[in-house]
Amino acid sequence: MTEKNSLFPNGATWLLSDFHLHTKEDEKFSFGGDDESYVKTYIDALENANIRIGVIANHNKFHTKEFNELCEEARKRDILLLPGVELSVAEGKGDVHLLVVFAPDWVAADYDYINPFLTKGFQTRTREKDQGEKDVFPFNVIETIDRLKELKKDFFIICAHVEDDNGFFMEVGGGRMETLGRNSSFREKILGFQKVRTEDEPKKPCRKRVKEWLKEAYPAEVDGSNPGNCGEIGREYSYSYLKVGELSFDAV
Repeated sequence: MTEKNSLFPNGATWLLSDFHLHTKEDEKFSFGGDDESYVKTYIDALENANIRIGVIANHNKFHTKEFNELCEEARKRDILLLPGVELSVAEGKGDVHLLVVFAPDWVAADYDYINPFLTKGFQTRTREKDQGEKDVFPFNVIETIDRLKELKKDFFIICAHVEDDNGFFMEVGGGRMETLGRNSSFREKILGFQKVRTEDEPKKPCRKRVKEWLKEAYPAEVDGSNPGNCGEIGREYSYSYLKVGELSFDAV
């Protein structure tokens, strides 16, 4: 929770949120400045876009030191950053990208529980330095959720860029969606679809058809800028508004 109340003078309010942020630790993100200016430049970009809630979710990896440094600067500007990872899981025709959003107690000043989870799953030495975008977590959506739940820490999941390659709509068939929609783990932890654009299209998965398959398990629709550099943070039509009463994971 933020120490200031300047964002909430009358209680809950609508805040701009970006659920799909990358940083220079991701192989698809480029930063041309020097290391000393990076943190300030990144948070400046969030502030200039008026983003107050963001999820740092690099591909299949989490860099603890960078995240903590970004959070420290973000807090000074009344910006909430949540730890996350864009995880490629073995689901559907290829693999599906999930934005796993972790509660704050997954990350401490000198330790995190995210990297041990990723290291065990990928069976690699470290997930901080590996680029690993093409790696695939060797579990499907439900198996991944159940393994996360074993750690007894809170989290939720957003399916990334659902209509694009490696998106839930593109990779998962209708029969499988119907099965997932009946699963209690899916209904509990899949809280959002990112980048839903198509209402009704007979030749491709779309909002209307997926709602028919998932029924009441269809989650909220959110968005994120999925930036490749600081200039793309908060680009048009790539963010959501959330009505919250404080800057916290629980409020989100």
